[in-house]
Amino acid sequence: MRFPGLQRIIETEEEGVLRSISSYKDLWIRSIEVLREELTAQPDRVDSLNQEMSALEKAGDERTVEIKEKVDSGAIAPSLLVDMNRLVDKCDDVLDKAHYLSREIRRYAHARASINGGVTPEIEGEAVKSFEHMLALAKEGIELLVFMLSSKRFSELSQYRKKIEQIEEEVDEVKDRLLDSLYRYSTSVPYIVFEHLSTVVHKIDDIVDASEDIADVVVTVSASVVK
Repeated sequence: MRFPGLQRIIETEEEGVLRSISSYKDLWIRSIEVLREELTAQPDRVDSLNQEMSALEKAGDERTVEIKEKVDSGAIAPSLLVDMNRLVDKCDDVLDKAHYLSREIRRYAHARASINGGVTPEIEGEAVKSFEHMLALAKEGIELLVFMLSSKRFSELSQYRKKIEQIEEEVDEVKDRLLDSLYRYSTSVPYIVFEHLSTVVHKIDDIVDASEDIADVVVTVSASVVK
């Protein structure tokens, strides 16, 4: 025997979780903005921004706990529990990765003035421009994710997912070009500079990869929710 009314309640609970996940948007967007400002800020300002990033990451952890309580409350279809929990974890990952990157930028900002051999302006300038471009693309991908989470049509989800994939591919291209430049300068750039710039470019790429992972799980979950 089928229970259409009960099935509709379960679907509504799942849709409610997806809407709750879209509440990460402000935290995600602000974290990207903080990172972009940190790239060129003076050390004292970087310290302040890093504190803000820590607060954003903490707020994200609290939101994750709240949403997981909804997921584990028993109202979600058992077949979707694993994917729903994975989705929430991936959403939290974006903020965790941004927080890690913020701390790396802060450490470098304070060490930069005392680096033996100085900093090569050309490669650092190229790197900052690449980072800003990658973060702008990351922000665009996050905005598309929020549209996905509120979409009521599966055909739209596929379109948004494709655009996010294209963003990830563009970020990979920017990353690869910058890494090529870094290796060309590797014999004249202090190790700490090379290591820092390599770390930053990979971590920004990780943030975009996490966004793409979220999009993949949203499509999987929404296949059972969106009609």
